[in-house]
Amino acid sequence: MINLIPPEALRDIKREYWIRVFSVWAFLLGCACIALTLLQVPTYILLKTQLSAQQSEYTKAADQTDTFIEAEKALKNASTIATLLTKKDERQSFSGVFESLETLVPAGVQVTSYSFTRKGTNLGAITLSGVATTRGSLSELRTAIEADPLFKTATLPLSNLAKDKDIPFTITVTPRATKESSPTTS
Repeated sequence: MINLIPPEALRDIKREYWIRVFSVWAFLLGCACIALTLLQVPTYILLKTQLSAQQSEYTKAADQTDTFIEAEKALKNASTIATLLTKKDERQSFSGVFESLETLVPAGVQVTSYSFTRKGTNLGAITLSGVATTRGSLSELRTAIEADPLFKTATLPLSNLAKDKDIPFTITVTPRATKESSPTTS
């Protein structure tokens, strides 16, 4: 029966056939795209809400991180201050050395003045001036000072021993160094 249709009409029928086939396939493809798009909408909404929730949590965590960093700096500063406050003062105190020297003064010796100096964190030379009744009491003072573990040497000038009685004297005492300034051995 197809042979009975004139050739011009046959071309029109074939063209119309292919247009309908293309239209149906395009319609089906369009419907499939719309269906896929509609199926993607819930996923899009879910991802959007999850991302906004994650963003807010990230912002909170970043704020807490800044707070923790500031707290860490404050703790380090407080630790440094606490270390400085609890650090034992290695310097010898003037009053402790003065009391030690007072206990070493024998009978017959009267100390009239003390002179203390500092060398960094340690005591420097200590000068004692006064009057001794005899050379023996002055020598006893020098020996007592040198025997004390706080002091290294006691220098007594020979000119102080020129008289026999009522001897004015000046003794220069060198204290021992504290741990902080003493040389370390390797």
